[in-house]
Amino acid sequence: PPPTRRTTACRAAPANDGGDPPSADVRDLGLTVADLELVLPTGAVELSAGGFESTSMDPRVDDAACRWSETPSECEVSLAIPGLRGQPAACLAIEFAVTTLSVTAFGRIVWSCILRGRVVPESAVFVVKENEERVPVIELSVRKANEALWGGFIESIGEKVFFDAYKPHIDEKLNAVLVY
Repeated sequence: PPPTRRTTACRAAPANDGGDPPSADVRDLGLTVADLELVLPTGAVELSAGGFESTSMDPRVDDAACRWSETPSECEVSLAIPGLRGQPAACLAIEFAVTTLSVTAFGRIVWSCILRGRVVPESAVFVVKENEERVPVIELSVRKANEALWGGFIESIGEKVFFDAYKPHIDEKLNAVLVY
C-alpha cells in the first residue's frame, strides 16, 4: 500500500513515585516492534520544515514577514516586507546569488539578505502580488545547492550584511590612512 501520513499527538504521563520514566500509551497506532524495525524504502519519507522570520534589520522587530517552508532540496518563501508598502508589485523583482537574495524596485536594491545555505540561482522562480494592506507579497521557490534542511531562510539582513562583510577591509584601509 502507498505510504500514508498520520499525525498523532500524545502526552507523556508524569514519572511515578517509583522513579520510572514517563510512558505514553500508543496502542491506538496499531504498531508492533516489528513495524518499527522495518527499513523504509528510499524516497518513502521526505523531511520538511517551515516557519516565520522577521524581515527587519532591527532585532527588536519581529514582523514575521518571511514565511518559509523547505525540503532538503528546495525552499519556498513568501516575503511581505512592510517597508515596501505602496511599491507597485509590477516594479519588484528578485535577484539571487549563491548565498544572497536581493529585492529590487525599479532596478534598485531595496532589501537584501544572506541565506542560511547555498542555492542554485538560475532555478529561482517568483511572482509578486499585492495584499489587501498594499504590501507587495513576493512568492518564490528556489532549488538548494546541497541537500540539507536549513532550519530557516534568512541568516542576516540589509546594511549590516554589507557592513559585516566589508568591515575588516574598511578597518584595514582606515588604519592605513591613519598611519600615513
